[in-house]
Amino acid sequence: RAAPAPPHCRLSNLKPRKKIKTICTRKKCVAPAMSLAAAAVRLTVPPASPLRVAALHASRAMSSSSPSSSSASSSATTTSKHYQNHTSSSYESAYFYSQGEYTSCLAGLVRDALVIPQPPAEDGREDSPPSAVAASAAVEKGDDPKEETKLWKRRIIDIGGGTGNFTRMLVDHPNSGAEAVVVDPFLERSSSSSSGEEANDAAVIEFVKASAEDFASADDNNSGEWWRSNYHQVLLKEVVHHIADGDRAAVFRGMREGTSSDIIPLSAALHPPIPTPPSILIVTRPQTEIDYPLWPEARSVWAANQPSSDEIESDLREAGYVDVRRVLYPYPCEIELERWLTMVRNRFWSTFSNFTDDELDEACERIGEERKAEAEADERGRIRFEDRLVFITGRK
Repeated sequence: RAAPAPPHCRLSNLKPRKKIKTICTRKKCVAPAMSLAAAAVRLTVPPASPLRVAALHASRAMSSSSPSSSSASSSATTTSKHYQNHTSSSYESAYFYSQGEYTSCLAGLVRDALVIPQPPAEDGREDSPPSAVAASAAVEKGDDPKEETKLWKRRIIDIGGGTGNFTRMLVDHPNSGAEAVVVDPFLERSSSSSSGEEANDAAVIEFVKASAEDFASADDNNSGEWWRSNYHQVLLKEVVHHIADGDRAAVFRGMREGTSSDIIPLSAALHPPIPTPPSILIVTRPQTEIDYPLWPEARSVWAANQPSSDEIESDLREAGYVDVRRVLYPYPCEIELERWLTMVRNRFWSTFSNFTDDELDEACERIGEERKAEAEADERGRIRFEDRLVFITGRK
């Protein structure tokens, strides 16, 4: 069944791939309108039930057998090479990671999923639904009126958060009531940082050089490094495909064990009711039903390295998570053809690290020919495609 789009990214029922208006109630999140067939779809998935999406086909599980240890090692080497060859500026200049309408909309969706209040609007009005604003007040003051007013902050672990720029978009505002720890294996060093001297210290972000696999170690999380325990939520944004199939359940189990048993203090008496925040949020993409301007060999590499949503959900349940759900958010993208081809040549996704420079040049020539007419018909040389983001949540 179709779920209503979040208030900061509301989409109308227009036919896709036509002249698309941009409508959004948030000034910084102008999302192109799209058809009902491309609206966000939400479905609770019982353990034995397949996901059925009304607008899009369900992701198909790969029929091939589990990768061997040698192929897993090769994948890890490719991933390491990919990220080590990127600087923060080269990586975050790509369309999906640079500041703009896309990242603003995505940050709003993630805040909604984690039940983090939205930041104040520029005109001073709260840019959050009443429940989220009330949640912020509950976090700050506590539910018991007899308690002394105190500041309580939830802690969010952002796995593979890189520079922390996206993390700051989530928590760096006075309403958030949250602090974050960015865990990434390619950081230059462990560090801590407020969001800058110009900010008002609304949030402090810690940086730790470590990998997701560290959560799967045999050591008791509660007696290990400080960042491996006493957090309230875990975010894995576009990183779960880098965890080997055989390791995912153990990694998820370690993350669940390190999650604090303290309940995030959101008042159940507030109206409208505040949903119980999930303990984990995984932001990923479909294994096969993708719409990016790629070529057949790249699609094959993508499918071979991208776990299906069913596999991820199964591993979450094996790790002990309950109330596992998924939501599909399609986003209509417009990008200059030349910019897209430059991103591919620069290997902005790890998929492209499996190809040589010559192979990428040949692929870009093919894409350029296929999309040339579309780009020439646009005054800015843009092409259009749909990004499809899968949100998977679970509770401890």
